[in-house]
Amino acid sequence: MENKEDIKNLLTFWKDRNEKEFSWVKQVISIISIILGLIISLKSKSSKDFIEYTFFIIAISTNGLCVLSGLIFLYSETDTTHSLIKKLTEHIESPLNSGKQMLIQVAPKKIYTFLRICFFALLFLSILSLIAFGAYSNLPDIL
Repeated sequence: MENKEDIKNLLTFWKDRNEKEFSWVKQVISIISIILGLIISLKSKSSKDFIEYTFFIIAISTNGLCVLSGLIFLYSETDTTHSLIKKLTEHIESPLNSGKQMLIQVAPKKIYTFLRICFFALLFLSILSLIAFGAYSNLPDIL
């Protein structure tokens, strides 16, 4: 990429994509946290059997892990910015690079990519576990 305008557009697109994704993840984490608090606080009676108890524990666990993985994933933005600043500082301080223009890039650490995938998988599992818990706990006693 030799054209400065192309590089500028690329950086703008990356920044815009990251901002939208992180904003969406923040909103989802808020919703999942509220749901987690509600299912814990509104569960007033003990479980009618072991299956309901298992669904309850799975719902709480997947929601909690979803929030945790999402929060750590959101930290990737800060960590990547820190790494970029560090790399840019090294470039500026190096006598070999004086006067040269370079595109300095920093890829997020692999753990953040893994946590991003975990967040989306746990989000899906959280929704399924909440549906399963809600459906089973509201089954009428036929017998």
